[in-house]
Amino acid sequence: MGDQARGSVLDLAAAYDGAVPEEIRSNRDLIVVGLPSDLTFLSEIKDSLPASFEAGKNDPVLKNLQVTYRFSPGTNFGYLQLLAAPWDPARTILTVVGNSPDGVQMAANALTIPALRNRLAGNFAMINADNVSVMDTRTGIGLGGMAANPEVTSEPVIPKTAVAVPNPAARPDWILPAVGVLAFLIVGVLIFAFFSSRRQRLRS
Repeated sequence: MGDQARGSVLDLAAAYDGAVPEEIRSNRDLIVVGLPSDLTFLSEIKDSLPASFEAGKNDPVLKNLQVTYRFSPGTNFGYLQLLAAPWDPARTILTVVGNSPDGVQMAANALTIPALRNRLAGNFAMINADNVSVMDTRTGIGLGGMAANPEVTSEPVIPKTAVAVPNPAARPDWILPAVGVLAFLIVGVLIFAFFSSRRQRLRS
């Protein structure tokens, strides 16, 4: 990420989880990196996160949706979340986390690889390799475009947008032109038969 930064002078600081000095909290924007189950800092800001994490869990609970999302076990996902610091709305927190070390790397890749970074939007992103799914938990738009409705939930389901399924009934591009040509030929044959029949009646 430092490689991608622009500026003549960068004043960076680092702190371990559980030992973030008040000076850093108060005067800096924060980037939080790691596995959610290892980060006590995430439990401190749980109520402000677009998607919180249950204790000891590494997959998020998405808010304000008509369904509760649960992701396929054994699949690596990275998660990016962007939020205002609960102690100072002028400060921003970016979480770069995942459900595995590989997932954390995927989340980082979405920030450092331009082709992935250009697809980021909203305040929550889920990354699997080069697949990026984004949403805004404030509106519920994204990951299938579901409308916000915090009072309605259902049994956990795997999001439909996580798997691309080919459509066996997909219509090839040539079908419509072929149907048009066939219809034109049929009309031509009917017109020809009509005039031929009329000529024969006139002769007789």
